[in-house]
Amino acid sequence: MTMTMVARAFERIGDNAVDIGEQVAFVVEGLYPEFGDRAARLARQQGRAPGPAAPPADGGPSPEDEATGAA
Repeated sequence: MTMTMVARAFERIGDNAVDIGEQVAFVVEGLYPEFGDRAARLARQQGRAPGPAAPPADGGPSPEDEATGAA
């Protein structure tokens, strides 16, 4: 019985720590981590912005080239 109570207490401590971390992230970054784009978050953590789309395999113009009119 005692071990069950201890396990429950540790789970509550962990849940509270997660809640505090989410609140700190919201205050610092202004967004909720669970609603963000995972790929963008990983790119930001690695210190890089999400890159442009890869050029087509056939060597044709990329989507960015078509949008800007570059050839």
